[in-house]
Amino acid sequence: MKWLRRGLAAGCAVLLAVSLYQLGAYRHAAQRSRASVDALIDRAVTYPAPQPSRDPPQQDAAPAQTAPIAVDHAALQAACPDIVAWLYCPNTAIDQPVAQHADNDYYLHHLTDGRENAAGTLFLDCRNAADLTDWVQIIYGHNMKDGSRFAILPRYSEQAFYEAHPVWYLLTPACDLRVELVAGFVTTSDAALYTLPHSRASKEALLESALAQSDFRSAVTPTDQDRVVVFSTCSYASDTARYVLVGVLRTIE
Repeated sequence: MKWLRRGLAAGCAVLLAVSLYQLGAYRHAAQRSRASVDALIDRAVTYPAPQPSRDPPQQDAAPAQTAPIAVDHAALQAACPDIVAWLYCPNTAIDQPVAQHADNDYYLHHLTDGRENAAGTLFLDCRNAADLTDWVQIIYGHNMKDGSRFAILPRYSEQAFYEAHPVWYLLTPACDLRVELVAGFVTTSDAALYTLPHSRASKEALLESALAQSDFRSAVTPTDQDRVVVFSTCSYASDTARYVLVGVLRTIE
């Protein structure tokens, strides 16, 4: 029986070593990911008001009618030509670049500086126009356990969290956009919304379906002219489950 005990002990030691290695690798990837975003912030983002806290979200004031941050898009493009926008929500981890590649795989595994990283980068669907002028655009991001990327999306299943953070901002080289959130819900990776509706009628059908499924009630009334953005991440409910957040895009004058 000694050989059996020794074998079990050796097996446990190997499993522990592997687990510790994976944990260390995850932490290292998360640190490199945060450093990459912070470098872009230092290079291209300014905060007219005091820089927002990275602490857990708290109740926001009324959404700003102007963009609460300023972005130097030329500096972003110089750092990474794939960056098409900056996404921001006050007092949350949503303060990150949005990139676009020729396929929807590259930025699942890469930072904007080109390094491979499990955290990836927020990215616009490769089928979308880079200037976000389609009727519906989709932006993807990982649901990271350290709270980065799109980890906060499933928190919109709570009405109180929506009420604290009802507006995001998308800043592009062409204009600044308010993202007024209208729905959040769990769906599947093969849901119809991922077919990217390209007509006003199909956009209206997407909105109708999203509002019917939403975990929160929004005070926003979409109009015929509103373009739509869908933010998508894994929900961990199942291998094919996704949590999506749907908003309408309104240009900040």
